Amino acid sequence: MDWSYDLLGPTERILFRRLACFFGGFDLEAAENICGDSDMESSDVLEHLARLVDKSLVILERSEEDSVRYRLLEPLRQYAMEKLRDAAETATVARASLRVFCRSCGSRLSGAPLTFNILNPGVNYVFSLSFS
Repeated sequence: MDWSYDLLGPTERILFRRLACFFGGFDLEAAENICGDSDMESSDVLEHLARLVDKSLVILERSEEDSVRYRLLEPLRQYAMEKLRDAAETATVARASLRVFCRSCGSRLSGAPLTFNILNPGVNYVFSLSFS
């Protein structure tokens, strides 16, 4: 796996690492919302995701309704998680995941501390977030 990872461009590596947060699959909108930031614009996620599909690091699945979902095989997701930890991006992706989750639930947080387990069972990440 190291060999395939080493062949990726810098932005493809960032995306591959960040996709580790998705258990069981994801759609393009979720990838754009969680993986896009100052290192990679949300609008560039599709292009880099397509490259990862072409390199067989991400699986593209079409449903009968013609919706598209993506997923990583579990060994690749675990490898991507290791790389995410090595790059010290776990907390960044955890915060982005929480923001997307809270927005999708229609929740509003007012700066109150929130403790949650994400990405690494048994480890608590504590964040103080506020949404306007």
